[in-house]
Amino acid sequence: MPRNRLHHLAWHHGIELFEAEFSSQTFARHAHEGFAIGAIAEGAGGYICRGESMVLPAGSLSLMNPEEAHTGHAAAGRVRYNMLYVSEAAVREVLGLSRLKGFAQIAPQDQGFALTRALARLAACLNQPRLRHPALLQNSPASRIHARNP
Repeated sequence: MPRNRLHHLAWHHGIELFEAEFSSQTFARHAHEGFAIGAIAEGAGGYICRGESMVLPAGSLSLMNPEEAHTGHAAAGRVRYNMLYVSEAAVREVLGLSRLKGFAQIAPQDQGFALTRALARLAACLNQPRLRHPALLQNSPASRIHARNP
């Protein structure tokens, strides 16, 4: 896997997947326009959010609400994670919700590593050359699932 890769899924509500692996890179205080939903796969990440300094070991989720200011860094040598960036409109559309509450917890545990594995599978699919162009998705497993569950 490349150290950092951003997949922009313009064909799917503009959702983005960021594959990150770093040791010395830091992110100054910033916020994202939409939700940030991620899973720490290896190492440990750290940030300051809601006035609290946090360390997120592998198996932790990172759940940020829109416009929630935070910093970021590798907390234990290096960190590898996958993060979805999703607008509020996309969440409403994809999940069929009319109202969003946002995340109460910032760093809950990923019980059974379910989201960690799901994001890793998504990244692996997006890294396959035949899936880089939306027209080629017609015959992909994802399109067959979507066709069965419109």
